[in-house]
Amino acid sequence: MFGGSPCVSIFELSDDFFDDKALNMLKFESQNRDWALFVMNNREKNFSDTENKLYNGDNKYDLVIGAVANDDLVGTFDLFRDGFMSIDDVVKQITYKNLTSQYSFHSEKAIAYLKAVE
Repeated sequence: MFGGSPCVSIFELSDDFFDDKALNMLKFESQNRDWALFVMNNREKNFSDTENKLYNGDNKYDLVIGAVANDDLVGTFDLFRDGFMSIDDVVKQITYKNLTSQYSFHSEKAIAYLKAVE
């Protein structure tokens, strides 16, 4: 089950990608309240408000751009979920985290803009 050789795939993204008005994109400029709620909503298995703009379990967004919610944040999110922290406390806590950015592709339409380099 485990083993094998590591593999890295490199892709380029077309320059006109952001000009395509047919793509439904959600971009988080910072680790703010909406970003935190988006991450928690999408990690919650029982989240059922599919109309919520901060939920993408239904892939309403072709692409989501924002900080990577790494494992360092799980404890903070759990404290919020369990009622021990407010969302404002969560935002204060995560503001000091040095997180990297990610592009998360959720549709064939968005993936079509990727061009394999290697």
